[in-house]
Amino acid sequence: MSLTVKEEGGNFVQCPAGNHVSRCYAVIDLGTQHQDAFTWEGAPIAASDKPQGLIMWECPNELVEIEGEMKPAGISKFYNMFFTDRASLRIHLENWRGKNFTKEELDGFYIGNLIGKPCMVNVVHTDKGKAKVAGIAALPKGIEVPPQVNDSILFDLGDYNQETFDKISEGIQNIIKKSPEWQALNQPAQGFRQTENPAPDFDDDSDIPF
Repeated sequence: MSLTVKEEGGNFVQCPAGNHVSRCYAVIDLGTQHQDAFTWEGAPIAASDKPQGLIMWECPNELVEIEGEMKPAGISKFYNMFFTDRASLRIHLENWRGKNFTKEELDGFYIGNLIGKPCMVNVVHTDKGKAKVAGIAALPKGIEVPPQVNDSILFDLGDYNQETFDKISEGIQNIIKKSPEWQALNQPAQGFRQTENPAPDFDDDSDIPF
């Protein structure tokens, strides 16, 4: 698996800018990651250690050539694993499901539920031409998403599985290995689970994807 698809010869193919019909196929627990101090818009930001995760989508209507085959373009985003009101993860998930979380839902939400779920992903390009996720939205009614192409990958350091880890690209593996959870796998790790119940059923509204 690769975070960005490649042409032959190793040239990266960035996902085109725009709103794309997409499907989540990978959710990866990166463990606690250290961030050095930096300056943002003139204000100093202190160094910190935060739990992080990676979410990956395929865009089946945007095909690119990979080793002679036409396959869906991919896009991914790193998230701090927080559910505070202003956290990007919470904002994107609530836009995706088309409904705000209740406190009870947040207490029991299992992010692995995202695997296989469709949505709209807004992709923009930076000044350097790198594709990035600018926003997530619920899939409009009546729009069908082609079947998933990439294998599903759900990696949780709190429920470690070597076979799943081996499916992750070397670059992302190296990020995971920096985490204290990786370095002390014999100790309990929080991972993605918020409670012992990984997939609670809060209501019967079939229009809400998770």
